[in-house]
Parts: sequence; structure tokens; C-alpha cells
Amino acid sequence: MTITYATLDQFYDEQPSPNETNVTAATVQKILEYGQEVVSEFTQSVGFEFAPRIVTKYRKVTDTIRRGRIRGDLLYLDEPLLAATTVTLGDATVLVEGTDFRLFPNDETPASALEMINTALAWTARIDRTSRIAIVGEWGWRRNYADAWIDSTDSVQDVSVTAEQTTITTTNADGADGRGLSPRFSPGNLIRIDSEFMSVVSISSETLTVVRGVRGSTAATHTNDTQIDVFIPEGAVVRAAKKQTAFKLAKAGHFTRVSFDGAVITTMPDVLPEVTKLLNSIDFFVLGGV
Repeated sequence: MTITYATLDQFYDEQPSPNETNVTAATVQKILEYGQEVVSEFTQSVGFEFAPRIVTKYRKVTDTIRRGRIRGDLLYLDEPLLAATTVTLGDATVLVEGTDFRLFPNDETPASALEMINTALAWTARIDRTSRIAIVGEWGWRRNYADAWIDSTDSVQDVSVTAEQTTITTTNADGADGRGLSPRFSPGNLIRIDSEFMSVVSISSETLTVVRGVRGSTAATHTNDTQIDVFIPEGAVVRAAKKQTAFKLAKAGHFTRVSFDGAVITTMPDVLPEVTKLLNSIDFFVLGGV
């Protein structure tokens, strides 16, 4: 786990009097560690992630039929899907998005099902009882996923980047991104170069230190002047992550609290009630159908 839903600079924005110049390196490390813990806690709370992860998921055809996950032209999913890379039926037929199937509902993200639109094909196709449907895609929850990746307005400045290299040189790490917001990069960011995902660990001048090939992607070589994109999580998720990270930092070492009348001692909550309310406010859909 190397990304945070709220970056270091977004965390500073949550503070009443932000002054990152006075924050020690040890505190920065704690902020990022707590931010990563928040990613895990949110996943445990809702059952899926709020950032893309490249995974191949298999659905045994006979089990999928038995569980009622195939209903007419719809194949219901167990997790929200952001993008389908390759879909293969149980009889080894490789489907083409837009010709054979589309995301459901309304060809939008996040998808709760795949809809077969080629009337000559069926989700139930299989060779034998062990046949499986394979779905290679980017899984996670984010509305309007096509808009979630923004142009940083920066690019690779190295002559070339090897698959093993852990630093990326940019033109202006503190500059404005494609939305006009700065800084364009911050520790905790999930960035994309070509099809590879990387997480930003730290920034020194114009150099990003990154973890390569994260979230199911593969480390690869990249050429000079290749565009760098930045993933922007859902706004409500960012707000919740900022608040929960700040709460974890503030309560570190404190395990009890006293009620307002000073008479009752209660255990400190693990999650801020306000964060729970924010997460519950997100417009989730019902996975697996209604």
C-alpha cells in the first residue's frame, strides 16, 4: 500500500494554520503512514477501493449461473469496475468492448455489471464445468473515471526511464496542473506514465521519488517528454481521508476521552463519526443486482 487518497499537501490544507515548513521529517512520515492506513480502513469499511487496481478476476460459469449473477444480457460483478481491458468467455471467445459488450449501467463508471450487446453471444458459453469468464480490468470506485486522470501539464525530463529507475525528473513539480491547481505533484499521489502506475513517495526540487509498477501495473521503460497523468479520487473520499488522517495523527498515544461533563470515560473511536457520515453519503450502487 503506497498511495494515499489525500496527498501530503491536501492534508496540510485541512489544518487550521498550515505551515509545512515547520513539520519534521518524522511527522511527514507519520502523516503518510496514517494516510496509507486510511486507504486500508476505507476498503475494509466499504468492501472495495477508491483508486484503480489492475486485476484479472475469474468467474466460474456454472457458479455464476447458480448464484444468479447472470440475468439475461447482464453479468453482475462483485466489485465496481472502472475499465475493462479484456473480457474472455468460458469458451475462450475474446469480446470487444462496444461491439460485444459494454459497461452497465449506461456505459458509465463505476460499472456494476457488463451488458452483452452481441446477440450471437452469451455469458453462459462454456467448454465444460470448469470453464471461467476472465475479466481483465481496472477495478475500484470513482464516478466519471475518464475524468479522474488529469494531465499534470508536466512530462518526463529524463533522457529515458528504465524499468528499474525510482526517480522521475519533471520540469516544475510545484507548478499548476491541468486544472490550474498547484502543486501538480505531492507525496501520496498515484501517477500514470504510459500505462504504468507509480506512487509518489517524496519530492526533491523537480525530482519525484516513486514506487514503480504499483496497483497491478508493470514497470516499463519510458521515453523523454512522455506525459505524466495524476489520479484524482472522488472529492468526498479526499475530504474523508484528510479528516481521518488528521484524527489519527492527533489521537496517537491517546486511548480514552472524557465526556463533556467530566464524569464518563469512553474509548476513543477508531473512525471519526464525520468520516463515517461522509463515506455513507457517497452514491454507492448495489453490486450483484437488486
